[in-house]
Amino acid sequence: MVWQTAVKVISIVGLIILGIILDLGSGPNCDLIGFRYWRSPGPFNQLNEIPGSTGRFLAFWSVLAQAVFSYQGTKIVALVAGEAENPRKNVPKAINKTYWVVVVMQLHHHSLLQLNQQVSRHYQIL
Repeated sequence: MVWQTAVKVISIVGLIILGIILDLGSGPNCDLIGFRYWRSPGPFNQLNEIPGSTGRFLAFWSVLAQAVFSYQGTKIVALVAGEAENPRKNVPKAINKTYWVVVVMQLHHHSLLQLNQQVSRHYQIL
């Protein structure tokens, strides 16, 4: 079980390092990307071609709902507390570790992914 977690953490750290390397221009084109893909159309795209700020607002809420749903798996730590050995000591440590893994690793990974991926105006959120 520990080695499976180590493989996941190492792969996420590796992808974060790869994202930084590609963003700084060490990719196949040797081109510095920086925040280029945030300028046109920017980090906020319209939802299903709904024009203006209404479309961007709806797109933001659509993505927020998907993100909240995907992070609901972190509550499993609290659900298995009854099966844990010495739950008063081990459950708070597990919750803190889960929080930091989600915040540090996932947010860094997703922000670097967003920096390195061009957003098309024709992309539609399902």
